[in-house]
Amino acid sequence: MKKLMMVIAALMLTVNMGFSQSRISTPYSEIVKEFDLSSEFVSQSKTDDGQIYIHVIFSNYEVTHYFSSDSIVTISAIYFLDGPALNKKIQDLNKMYVCESKNKNDHGLVWADYSFGYIVTIRFIATEK
Repeated sequence: MKKLMMVIAALMLTVNMGFSQSRISTPYSEIVKEFDLSSEFVSQSKTDDGQIYIHVIFSNYEVTHYFSSDSIVTISAIYFLDGPALNKKIQDLNKMYVCESKNKNDHGLVWADYSFGYIVTIRFIATEK
């Protein structure tokens, strides 16, 4: 069975909103400008509880951006489709962010970014597909 790897970038506000490389706090309008919703590789839908999300398919990974009720990205989930893409992402995270936890039994590996006036927490979670 092929493994599906996922990194969830979950937002935890501590001060005020700002801009993040992970797309956290990005307005819906900017995401729509970047990704053409008419493309076969981009889709928009709603969760069962009505939360809007945009899903984008790339060659080695897929990304889902979840929006708050005021149309701001609050979670970006990245699903890696192969090991090399996942390994590169983990190397990049280790270079760019502070590794807060290496306890794989709790919430997986956890990195934090404190540079934007709030904390962005990035969690690595491995699941089976």
